[in-house]
Amino acid sequence: MRKYQAAWNQLKQNPNEPLVISAHPAYHRRIYKAIRKEKHLDVVHHMLIAEDGKQSKLSSRSEGNKLEIILTIGVALHGIF
Repeated sequence: MRKYQAAWNQLKQNPNEPLVISAHPAYHRRIYKAIRKEKHLDVVHHMLIAEDGKQSKLSSRSEGNKLEIILTIGVALHGIF
């Protein structure tokens, strides 16, 4: 298992609940980028939500030592037009 795969799996299983990580602010960007990479590598996740005409988006919020990563699943706009 890759280092941040567990964090991505937790976020993917509970998309309504943000993932909160405590780390030094200098590492927040690196952690977010690693979890974004795990999302990109998870082809099965993309296929499953694409079947429903949806897409997922990651966003983050950093405050002090707290990094909050949010997974939003919404309607894919390319499927509407």
